[in-house]
Amino acid sequence: MKMKLKTNKNEGFAFQNKEDLNSNLIQLSLLSSVGLHKHYHMELLRGSTRDRRRKKSYLTYDLLHHENVESIKEQGAIKTLQNYGVEIEGLDEAERIYQIQKKRHDFMGIPLATYIDSEHFNKAKEKVLAKYGGILPDGSNLFSYQVECASLIVGRRRLLNALDMGLGKTRTTIVGLTSDPRNKKILIVTMSRNFCDWENEFKSLGLADEYVILKKPMDMKSKKRIHLVSYESWADETIKFRKKDNKSNKRYGKKDLPYRCPACSRIWNEDKYFCECGETVIEKRKKALYKYLDKSYDAAAIDEGHFIKNGETARCKSIMAIKTKTRVLLSGTPAENGASDLFWPLAWLMGDSHHFWNKVDLTKFEAYGNFGKRCFNHVYGGVSKVALVDSSSISKRTSNEKALWAMQDIIMYRKLKKDPEIERTIRVPKPTHIRLHLEQTDAEKELYKKVLADFSQWYNETLRQRKLASSREESYKSTTIEICGWLDKLRLAASCPWIHEDYAKNAVVPPSKLTFIREKMQQEARLKRKMLIFTAHKKTCEELGSLLDAYIPGYEVGYIHGGVPMSRRFELLTRFQDEEDPLSVLIMTMKTGAESYTLTQAKSVILHDLDYNAKKIEQCYSRAVRLGQKEVVEITWLISVDTIDANMHSLILSKQSSVDLAIDRQELDFAQVAKEFEGQGISGVGSLDYEEFAKEMLSRGTSRNQYENVG
Repeated sequence: MKMKLKTNKNEGFAFQNKEDLNSNLIQLSLLSSVGLHKHYHMELLRGSTRDRRRKKSYLTYDLLHHENVESIKEQGAIKTLQNYGVEIEGLDEAERIYQIQKKRHDFMGIPLATYIDSEHFNKAKEKVLAKYGGILPDGSNLFSYQVECASLIVGRRRLLNALDMGLGKTRTTIVGLTSDPRNKKILIVTMSRNFCDWENEFKSLGLADEYVILKKPMDMKSKKRIHLVSYESWADETIKFRKKDNKSNKRYGKKDLPYRCPACSRIWNEDKYFCECGETVIEKRKKALYKYLDKSYDAAAIDEGHFIKNGETARCKSIMAIKTKTRVLLSGTPAENGASDLFWPLAWLMGDSHHFWNKVDLTKFEAYGNFGKRCFNHVYGGVSKVALVDSSSISKRTSNEKALWAMQDIIMYRKLKKDPEIERTIRVPKPTHIRLHLEQTDAEKELYKKVLADFSQWYNETLRQRKLASSREESYKSTTIEICGWLDKLRLAASCPWIHEDYAKNAVVPPSKLTFIREKMQQEARLKRKMLIFTAHKKTCEELGSLLDAYIPGYEVGYIHGGVPMSRRFELLTRFQDEEDPLSVLIMTMKTGAESYTLTQAKSVILHDLDYNAKKIEQCYSRAVRLGQKEVVEITWLISVDTIDANMHSLILSKQSSVDLAIDRQELDFAQVAKEFEGQGISGVGSLDYEEFAKEMLSRGTSRNQYENVG
């Protein structure tokens, strides 16, 4: 009996004919060697996902590699067939291909620390130094760690560039990609607000004439070597909605769809743009740029890689569609909330054929997409829920750390500003943290008490309605959006009470946070130093800008949030970085100001209120604590006592500790944190589920006497 072994380039080997596959003899042989298995396959085709199950007698590469099979001829299924007298055609060719695959697999499995000592790395480094080894066009030089990282990009072709914020990820990535002559066409995806940084680096490296910004599909045909595109253009489609009627200029929208179809009068299906009769509310639809992606790109770099942590988003799907041979993902905070954030970034870097292995029971995760994500979370993600404000329940969002670290060792290049070799190289002074607990004024307390009571009343009524619905075997929805809305009201009441209609307008004493900031401004003005203020809310940003501007003559104040035009932002940023310019205080929202900007003229940073994301806050003050900073930056956390600020601070400590363990292999030093507090009261730690956050906050309260001392 003869059988032909067929090679699948991306997956492995299989027998060619269905008749052979269904043969009892073949099934028996392959079952004996774990060669026949149900394979749950998720296709990622230009970003769209399709789940399907298929049953094949596959000798998959990942299975062969995991079993450390040295030769396909020695694999159990093949040997069993030969023992039955079956002649296998194509075995020699399969062996040749397998050895190529095995060599590649073994190469990519070498830890970066080991690879750096190899001759292969030295050759890659020679390419980097040949192009960028001397004085650069802007008069600067590459640091040794930048040369090392760029050489890894050339040599390995797959890298998570996780240099700490302010260490030059952008420049290092450009150097690595352009040093490799194999990368004739390079795609770079970033946020539109980061274009200025990328363009400045292109110019500083002498590449000003070698890039194009992609705005329409035809731009992808450009002969320029580097193609720069925004996430917005790359991932998002543009929809122009129809007018509601000929007499009106009002148009339909995503949240303004008709109740009934204008053509057939059927009730319109919410979240749909088409009726069953064929009627549509769309006038014009423009596809996202990634829909026009072809195979012409040799390399791709994804900036702010933590943005693709959710596989359900259009942004993540558009990145997963990129199948270049060289792939670099940039993120100083690759896991913002815990180890589970790493799944999709690693998925893109390692390729669709890669399978994560369960290190606990040595079974393979059977899927790549969302099912694989759940498996990954189960093994590496730590606990799912813990108490939010109880400092005795410090629980990790990371598990099986050693296996997780081993995976990172082969793909992630990580350097921190506090690393001894980095400190010797760039000498960025370590910042000083002050966690200041402020007592609210009487007017503030009265307002906060009222908002909290309203929230408690709403929440208890929601629970009552849910219980009634459950008794009737019906569903009752209280959306996360509603809960977040109430939490935002509490945050504003704690930090920006004067914008609330119930706040006593005739309050004699200004709000405590505003008083502190004004005093701090006077102190910094006397020292002729500049300062940054970060807030989570656009309204607070604007109000602070208005209240603080002209407070000190000659000490100007500006603000930046998502609604400020790019031209105005760059004007303010340029002025702030000018030592002689009177613009001395820059107020920014955390969402807009946390990334990309270099603001080293700031010597003081105030966190007016907090964000749920611990790493987002670190990104904020890293605008000042970065390459080029020569003085010690003072970072002040403003925490209103007995308010939601305390709950959020506990959450931040929990997340920071978990992420530090997952990425940097060290846990947060709570004893050191305790030394940074000023004022009375201390915050515990916890995790985040918005409804759970609300429930526990209401049940336990936010009074400082309910928190245990840290350290």
